[in-house]
Formats: sequence, C-alpha cells, structure tokens
Amino acid sequence: GDYAFEYCKFTEFTLPEDLETIGYAAFENTAITEINIPNSVKTVESLAFSHTAIETVNLSANLEKVDGDSFANCPNLKSVNVDSSNPVFYSTDGILFEKSQFDFMGDTLMIYPSAKEGTTYSVPENVEYLGYNTFSGLVYLKELNIPASVRSMSLASKTNLEKINIADDHEAYKSVDGVVFSKDGSVILYYPDGKKGDKYEVTSGTKEAAYGSISYNNNLKELTFPEGFEKIERSAVYGCENLETINLPSTLTELEDNFTGYCLNLTTINFNGTKAQWEALGTKVSGYYDKDINLVCTDGTILLVKGNEEPTFTTEPTEPSTSTDATEPVVTNPTTPAVTEPSEGNTTATNPAESEFEIGDVNMDKKLNIKDATTIQKYLANIVTLDETALKLADFTQDGKVNIKDTSNIQKRLAGII
Repeated sequence: GDYAFEYCKFTEFTLPEDLETIGYAAFENTAITEINIPNSVKTVESLAFSHTAIETVNLSANLEKVDGDSFANCPNLKSVNVDSSNPVFYSTDGILFEKSQFDFMGDTLMIYPSAKEGTTYSVPENVEYLGYNTFSGLVYLKELNIPASVRSMSLASKTNLEKINIADDHEAYKSVDGVVFSKDGSVILYYPDGKKGDKYEVTSGTKEAAYGSISYNNNLKELTFPEGFEKIERSAVYGCENLETINLPSTLTELEDNFTGYCLNLTTINFNGTKAQWEALGTKVSGYYDKDINLVCTDGTILLVKGNEEPTFTTEPTEPSTSTDATEPVVTNPTTPAVTEPSEGNTTATNPAESEFEIGDVNMDKKLNIKDATTIQKYLANIVTLDETALKLADFTQDGKVNIKDTSNIQKRLAGII
C-alpha cells in the first residue's frame, strides 16, 4: 500500500509471489539496495522506490503500469530492464520506454536511470513524450539532445543537466546555448539546473518566463531580465539557493505574485522603474527567506521581504478547490494560528488544542507522512493555503512559526532521527 515502508532502514526485502500492486511511495527513502519484483506485479505506483540505493530493476512481461518517477532520484540506479514479451513496455540499453498504443502516436521515454554512465544522450526519434521526472537526480548525464518528434516534456525537476539541445526543425521549441525557449523565442521554458555560470541574462527579445523555468540552479548568483521583458509567472525563479540579485526591466506589465521562492540568499531585486511603477504591478512577494530582500527602484529602495520571519498570511478568501489530492487541503479564510509559547527543541509532536489530529498531520488524513512535509513546502511557496487548524498542525516544532524547519523535522521524525 501507499507509504507502506517509507524511511525503513532494512536493506533487503522479499515481495510475495502473488503481489499485484506496489503502492505510492511504498519503499521511498528506505535503505533497500536490491529488489526482486515478482512476475505477478502489474502496477508500480509513483515514487514507489524513489530515493533508494537500488542498482538494477527487472520488470516482467505482466507489468501494465509504472510511472516515470517510480524510481526517481536513485543515485545508484544503472538500468531498468523489462521482459521482451511485455506488450506495454520495452527497454533499450537499460532505459525504459512505453510503447504507443496507436499508429499515429510515438512512444514515451519513461525512465532514464539516474546513475547510467555517459555524459550525453540523444532521445530516439520515435519518441513523442518524455514522462514526468524521466530525468531526475542524474549523476553522469550533462547534455540532452531532443529531436523534433518530442511533443511534450517536463524537465523542471532537479535533473543536474547542464545543456538541453533542441533539434533545429522542432516546431514548438528551440534552444539557445543549452536553454530551452518557445520556437519564436518569446518564452523561456527551461534553464538547466546544472548549467554553469554565476550570471545569466535572458536572451534579448524574450517576453515571458514560464512557471518554474529557472529553478534549482545553485550556480546562479545574478539573473537579469532585459528591457522589453513583459511577464514573469509565479515561481518562475525557484529554489536557486545561491542567487543573490535579480534585475528586472521597466517594461514589465505582469509580474505574478511570488515569482521567486526559496532563493534563500536573495538580497536584492533591482527594478529599472519607479516605486509607483512597482506599486502599479501589484506584486506580492511572501514566503520564507533567510535574508532581507530590498527592492531597489530608480527613485529609492523598499524593504520587500523581512528575512527569517514567518510567511505573510492573506485574509482574503480563496475559491474552494475541487481537487481530491490529499496534499492540497481545501481551506478558506486562512488566519494567523494561535500557538503556545515555544519550548526549546520541542519535537514531542503532541496534538494542538481542540484538534483530533497529530501535530504535523497538515492534510488531516490521520497519517504523518511525506505528504504533510510537501504540503507545508507548497504553503510556504504560496501554492496552497491553510486554515487555522492546518496552520496549528503545520507548526511541528511548536515555535510559533510555520517555516522550513517544520518540514525538516517532520522528515527527521519519519526517518526515526528524532
């Protein structure tokens, strides 16, 4: 079942021969080094063996479903093989593909093993789709060549790629110095998170930065959007831990709330416009940051974010979500939680007052698991909102703040460290 053994410390495990399904994150973050998947298994759910030390995976002819991130971020994984008689999947040189079920569609590249040797890889021209988290936690691969056949790809996760090359005849994308743009060059889509260089100026003529387009690159210290740039989407710049300075042009017409997040060393945003122009944009920047962030306009400086403070809570109601995903609780009118006085190093995880849920159980499913830590991270990035009860539960350290320390301590609790 889901989360069945996550964070367990065993290195070996024998699956029963009549097993059909391996649940979501069932073995995630375990110490397992090898696994024999029985022929009876038909389904391997998302994240089932992610963050483990497995080196080789052999899948049977009976397998019907496996996700691209079922074996994501396995630093020792060198090959994923499947029985040649499997009607759904095939493997080539240890790389897993899903066969197209229609003549008019190409195949899907499902899993590229994290530790597969080789610094350059060219996606085969019969592939149309790159599965979610196909390339994640790569150890050796630095350069990826994408043919014109690929219609859809998701490369915003942590890949460690330094360069992504798009075929010249691709209809939808192009690359400039290893960075992916829309074909007309108007939108920056993927800045490789392993790309070298501490400064980057987005190519002149680009108008927009897509969601997550410049994420998790820890080499960048200064990022510049040139004059003529018009729109930067929410979380376009995210998780670039060493980024110190962002330069914004006066031509911005749309700067979405929280366009940057988890850039913990960010101290300066230079805006080539006036304070009045900035106010007219109506942009909110909140979330947890290690340092003060100053907005430097042409006519003065504004303290935009106060470092090491709890995130700003909005009092405006949000529309209820129709999602059934337990990681995103439906809430309205979030308010600052009432909390008790913090106690030094408190990790006893007692229930907050008037709550039937364990402290840390943010999504209130009566389980403390990795989904709760993820929900807090989404909250800090302003992707989801939390009501008063959820905020009390999110304060895992009971220090009166909801911040990254709470997610870290939940993960430590799950790992048995605290």
